[in-house]
Amino acid sequence: MRKTVLIVEDHPFMRSLLIQLFIGKYNITCVDNAISALQWMDSNNTPNLIISDLLMPEMDGFELLNSIRASSFFQKVPIIILSGLNKSQNRMRCLKLGADDFIPKPFNPDELLFKVNKLIQSTYYEN
Repeated sequence: MRKTVLIVEDHPFMRSLLIQLFIGKYNITCVDNAISALQWMDSNNTPNLIISDLLMPEMDGFELLNSIRASSFFQKVPIIILSGLNKSQNRMRCLKLGADDFIPKPFNPDELLFKVNKLIQSTYYEN
């Protein structure tokens, strides 16, 4: 069964780029904000991995990360933060909140794909 990647990204071009990167490799669900991501997950959907931006309207990626890690059901889902907020304090904040990785934008697509594959293969989490 193909694994599912949830992409949480408000920028249409970036969403399209990520879809193209993962199409055919994973089932892909894209939402344009953190609230939609949590609603999708609360509707009996569990991704095998989440890729999230930080700067989004209504609820930012820090809050999303915090909400997911506070959930007893979703806390073990691997999360990669993909963001242009590439200051050390932002990277450290994400890692301390429980992100599995932080990849700065602009990013190398091969690096992101490698890290996604590695995290999905190495996790014992199954939905």
